[in-house]
Amino acid sequence: MKTIKELWSRPITQWFVKTLYYLVIIIALVWLYGAKATHSAPFIYNEF
Repeated sequence: MKTIKELWSRPITQWFVKTLYYLVIIIALVWLYGAKATHSAPFIYNEF
């Protein structure tokens, strides 16, 4: 447990973990919402 606290106290470790965390969130959101937009047909409004 002591080694984990020592490792976490380093700024580079915190920066790496936080960057990885937010990168995973951004990739998940792009995958979740971006995949639907590429497979949908273009919207054409027919009732003018």
